[in-house]
Amino acid sequence: MIAEHQREFENLPSVRTPNGYVITRWSLTAEERRRIVEGDDIYVTLLSHGPINPLFVTVGPCNWNEKS
Repeated sequence: MIAEHQREFENLPSVRTPNGYVITRWSLTAEERRRIVEGDDIYVTLLSHGPINPLFVTVGPCNWNEKS
């Protein structure tokens, strides 16, 4: 797990391979699957800083001005 002891990040189930790749698997909710079937896009935001670059994946664009 990446970030399992960092409360500001959600745990990311992952495997780090001997050659340095990090492989992750993403599960979609029924609502996300429906939106994709209806034509919505998948957005991947890469937060590029530090030794690990966190990813933020959404179906449809993210409104960064909204508070969650």
